[in-house]
Amino acid sequence: GATVDGLLVHIGRTATDGFQTLEVWESKEHYDRANTDIVFPLMRELAGDERAPSTEPATETFDVHGLVIPSGNVLI
Repeated sequence: GATVDGLLVHIGRTATDGFQTLEVWESKEHYDRANTDIVFPLMRELAGDERAPSTEPATETFDVHGLVIPSGNVLI
């Protein structure tokens, strides 16, 4: 579908050493469930016969104290 339960914001960009994403989730439980149900199975499927890439992203947890994205109709 067009949405992922609990995902408030997803920003992705290329970086010098790969790809970088910034995501804001309603809770850690939503984040963990999306990884278990969507991201990790997709990564395994895309890897095919090759060695699967690491599924342990570097994460940093922080509290959001205000987030406004007018074009996305998001206001926290």
